[in-house]
Amino acid sequence: MSFTFIDILLIIILSQGLFLTIAIQLVPNKNKPANQILTYLLIIASIMLFGRIALYRLQFDQLLRIATFVDTTLFLFGPLLYCYIRRLAFQEEKVFQLQRIHFLPMLIYLCYFVWTFTMNTNEFNTNYNNGNLNLAFTLIELFGLISISFYTYKSFKLYRKFNKNQKKQISYNQGITLYIRFLIIALSIFILLWGYSFISYYIFGKYNVYLNYNTMWLSTSIFMYFIGFYSLAQPQIFRISLKDKPSKKIKKNRIKEEEIKQLELKLKELIEIEKVFLIPDLNLNQLAQKANTSANNLSWYLNQVLNKSFYEYINTFRINEFLKLVGDGESKSKTLLAIALESGFNTKSTFNSSFKTIMNDTPNNYIKTHIDLSKRTHPVD
Repeated sequence: MSFTFIDILLIIILSQGLFLTIAIQLVPNKNKPANQILTYLLIIASIMLFGRIALYRLQFDQLLRIATFVDTTLFLFGPLLYCYIRRLAFQEEKVFQLQRIHFLPMLIYLCYFVWTFTMNTNEFNTNYNNGNLNLAFTLIELFGLISISFYTYKSFKLYRKFNKNQKKQISYNQGITLYIRFLIIALSIFILLWGYSFISYYIFGKYNVYLNYNTMWLSTSIFMYFIGFYSLAQPQIFRISLKDKPSKKIKKNRIKEEEIKQLELKLKELIEIEKVFLIPDLNLNQLAQKANTSANNLSWYLNQVLNKSFYEYINTFRINEFLKLVGDGESKSKTLLAIALESGFNTKSTFNSSFKTIMNDTPNNYIKTHIDLSKRTHPVD
């Protein structure tokens, strides 16, 4: 049996999957719970690729039935994807584990797989060639499509919750937000293309050589490899709490007036003297520790007394520091981005979005209106 260029390419891809599976496990203490699930996803991607290669390149009687076992992974991909994003983005008291109900579709499919082995080889081949198994194949692909669509939607809801809640706990934008959004958008495109090919084939009877069940899973598997390579260079992520609503048991005035005054004085000292807002990756837990209080108490104070999120509270001081430096003529020798970084912002995007949210204007427009232009010589990068 000769090997074609495509065969060699797929073998190289499979070897990369093996490399990633091992390499991710060796990454020291970076997003370890999430990377454990990512390892499972990479194994599934490798199995799917191997199954497709074996189905078309090897020839023996039981191959088709054995290849159907590979499709078990179809019902594992969605739940594991959801688990991966949840572990990656959210901090919970216990590491999130999937409940048994999430594996029920896979168990049902395994029952079908076992049922096919109640037939002898000739009987199975006859049923397959006569189209007697078409209904089963249709239902399997349909429920597989529904499964991955359902878990992609659940992952999208996690993304929205993370995007909303991170401003309550951190003062900067993490790259994880764009990463998860890209992941969900890419998978959504795969789902739409897969849905199109499903309708085209099973309803209109048109088979597309380049857009079908097999090519969709091959594309998704290769896509997971890109995610694996990205995770190797991914920094440690600050995971936020999954809860976005205060407990009903907490009273509105959870801090006494005397404690509020002490907290106000301590925060004033931390802001005005220590200038803690200059720490680029400052988060709610760090500030609470410095203020000798709990994260819940500090969050309550910011939300209920100051009516601000942690993100708004810290970045307001950073913007004031930025405007002070610009007003002092720092822009004569530095760019506005450099001044923003000196003021505590960690990226240009965080600076621009914070400025627009808090000042209701862009940095350039605000400076043109409120600060002497003769002091500014550098444009925003």
